[in-house]
This record gives sequence, C-alpha cells and structure tokens, in this order.
Amino acid sequence: MSQDGQDGYDDSDEEWSDEEYAAYEAESASVARARSRRRKAAVTVALLALALFFAFWWAWSYYKESADGTKPTAGPSAGATCQPDGDGVVAPQKITVNVFNSTTKAGLAAGAAKEFSARGFLVGTVSNDPQKKQIPGAAEVRFGPSGAAYGDLVLKTVGQGATPAPDARPESTVDVALGEGFTSVGQLPVGTLPLCPAPSTSPSS
Repeated sequence: MSQDGQDGYDDSDEEWSDEEYAAYEAESASVARARSRRRKAAVTVALLALALFFAFWWAWSYYKESADGTKPTAGPSAGATCQPDGDGVVAPQKITVNVFNSTTKAGLAAGAAKEFSARGFLVGTVSNDPQKKQIPGAAEVRFGPSGAAYGDLVLKTVGQGATPAPDARPESTVDVALGEGFTSVGQLPVGTLPLCPAPSTSPSS
C-alpha cells in the first residue's frame, strides 16, 4: 500500500458540488454587501459630523456677535441692483455731506456738491471752510463716531489724496473740506448699491 494510502490522505483535486459552489458565492456576496454597508455607514457618520461642526460654528459666531452687541446681517445677494434700508446699511442716500471750500478757487464747493449729488449723496451745507484750514491734499473728510461708516464711503468716493479727520460730533453727517489738490469727486466704490425704493403704501385699485 502506498504512503498515501497508509496515511489515509488523498491528494487528488477535490471537486465542489453545485450546492457547495452556490453556498460559497452566496457567502462572498454577503461579505461584499456587509463591507458596502460599513463604508456607507462611515460616510454617513462623517457627513453628519461635518454638518454638526458647521452648525456649532455658526451658532457660536452668532452668540459671540450677539454678546458684542451686534448681529450678523446678510449682505446683498449676488446680482442685486439695490439694497433694502435697515440698521447698519451704508448707502449714499443715507449720507448727508457738507461741502466746504478750503481754497481760494471760486465755485469749487458748489461744483463738488453737484458731483456728490449725482452720486446719490444728500448735500447739506455748501460754503467756505468754517475751520479756515489750509489743506494741501485733495480733501479732508470729517466725521464723528456715529458716522464712521459713512465717512469711510465718502473717503473712498473722493479718492486718492483724501484724508480722514475724525471728530466728536454726535450726528452722522460728513464734512468734506476741499483742498488745493482737489480736482473732482471720484466714482462710488465697486459694489456700492443704492437703497431699494420704499414699497408703495397706496391702496391697490
């Protein structure tokens, strides 16, 4: 008897029955489905964690700004041609500009006032500079704490050569004292939107 026969071992290729092969395929498919479910579950958990992170970040930012006395405001949407009025909104139609002539050039303040009006600003007093300052640059822009945002827009509109001159006035008006270097009022900064027209209150017919 051969060694194989003595040991009771048959090294011939073992053939699977149809039932065994079908069971193997079913088991393999089951394992693949289990792996797919685990991957999907991991992706879902990651997306949920990301969503929770952004929700927490937004809530924390809102709380922080509220604690500072301010609230986050939504800016104009893309493609908007105007912006609704409200607290914190900066638009030329909300800014009263007093135009002063600090030079000996006649009519300088009157001409600049017309240009400010054409940009949408409200024009207040137009006269010689009450402070009688000599301003070598384009202009000196004066504003108080409540008109700081307005003063910034006026500064950017006047353009190069304009310098800020904050003061303690309680109102939000802005003074523009024209200097020797002034030539003309510039254009509004890119992205500056006018106020949207107020909704009509007249009853519909």
